[in-house]
Amino acid sequence: LAPGSEKVFCEIDCHVGYSIARVDSGGPVAEGASRLWIVTVRTRFDETTISPERGREAPLQPSPRLVLLRDAAGAVHGDLSGALSVDSGSTPLTTPLRPGESYLTRFRFELPAGVPPDALLLEDADGISAALIGHERSPWHGKVLLALPAPAA
Repeated sequence: LAPGSEKVFCEIDCHVGYSIARVDSGGPVAEGASRLWIVTVRTRFDETTISPERGREAPLQPSPRLVLLRDAAGAVHGDLSGALSVDSGSTPLTTPLRPGESYLTRFRFELPAGVPPDALLLEDADGISAALIGHERSPWHGKVLLALPAPAA
């Protein structure tokens, strides 16, 4: 998806959208070895998609997500267990939301020096989704990546 686009996940009775809010370079981690990149993701509860039976004040806890970063060389970075480094003061992706609410989560990635980030993959972290025909995690489906905007100056 193009920078600024939202990737939408269907929850039980509503939709939750994710978009890239910002990309920052945190500078070198070690002399010439790697560089720190911080990707800020906006999570939004789409209030236009709620079930008529859902109360407008009822919170939703988003399902766990797998978050991986692809670099310009095509390598993938992140923790497949979902235990990714999140900046302090950042809101975890599974924080409950009410309709119309949103929050930001900052993820930290180390990439080889001179290799910039290219795209972010957000997908369901549960194992069952890989067995669903047509689901993004099924073996025959392509991945929907969020292209990253240029890093903030």
